[in-house]
Amino acid sequence: MTEFYLGYVFKQLYERNELPIEEIAQLEWPFAGLFDGLQQYASSPLAIHRVLQKDPLLFAQLITLMYKRDDRSPEPSHEGIDQKGRENLAHNARQVVDSWRLLPGLKDDGSLDEKELTEWVEAVRQKCATTGHVTGGDLQIAFMLARAPGDADGTWPHLAVRNLIERLNNDLIDEHIQMGIYNSRGGVSRGLADGGAQERELADRYKKMSEAVKLKWPRTAAMLRSIANSYNRYAEHEDISSELNDLRWN
Repeated sequence: MTEFYLGYVFKQLYERNELPIEEIAQLEWPFAGLFDGLQQYASSPLAIHRVLQKDPLLFAQLITLMYKRDDRSPEPSHEGIDQKGRENLAHNARQVVDSWRLLPGLKDDGSLDEKELTEWVEAVRQKCATTGHVTGGDLQIAFMLARAPGDADGTWPHLAVRNLIERLNNDLIDEHIQMGIYNSRGGVSRGLADGGAQERELADRYKKMSEAVKLKWPRTAAMLRSIANSYNRYAEHEDISSELNDLRWN
């Protein structure tokens, strides 16, 4: 019921439009742990998510709460905050980022503004370099890009994201986009005799997309091919498990 009542309150704040969106975002921050539930009752993207979509510096600030500095030196902004306080800040920041689905540059009609996305990512990376959080920033950028939409013809990722991947030329980001894809799959149900049919279907899909983009976007194609190969290996593992199950039950 807490999520219901809070969702209703924030929905009223959005609709009345009496406070700047940034102030509403600050009011939402203490309830980050409830964001997944709040989302359904607020009936529109949370204010903090809408601010994140436009403000790369806020994203970079959340990175400083979630990750250690690259050189493992103390974070200056944490001075005077005890261990429990730092853990709470890190938890809230992760809840905000993990529940966020509004890709920078994404429009209401589903189109994606490449210039806006690219400038947002570059601003985040520049700020993270300044604060010494390059690795953490690149990891979260990768997970964000893993949630990007595809093109109208079903090719994934979107043209704007493919161009960005080629532009960044970053192995860490490419690898963790793949990890984000695997993690987004969630739980899988299958019969004892199904084997790796689901994984082979996914492998075939990513292989076809890799072939479709390989001439203009070689890094993206390599990443898609790697995803396909991983699903093929997973399919082989499930085939073996299925054969063992058949042997045991018969």
